[in-house]
Amino acid sequence: MAKICCETFKKISKSFNWFSYSVNGNSILCMPYIQVGEIKYRVNNCPSCGVEIRDIEISVTEFSKW
Repeated sequence: MAKICCETFKKISKSFNWFSYSVNGNSILCMPYIQVGEIKYRVNNCPSCGVEIRDIEISVTEFSKW
């Protein structure tokens, strides 16, 4: 489902919070963000390689394998 930009993103992705939605009982993580207080700052680009990741979608099952 997700095209991962780099291996570093996999390593740091669990440091982000994620918006999510459900399709047929399957949870999908989308749009990573960093929360500071009550404000949610969206992560638009990979901090390592710079590729746009704002529209990434990852199944919870795939994400848990990283």
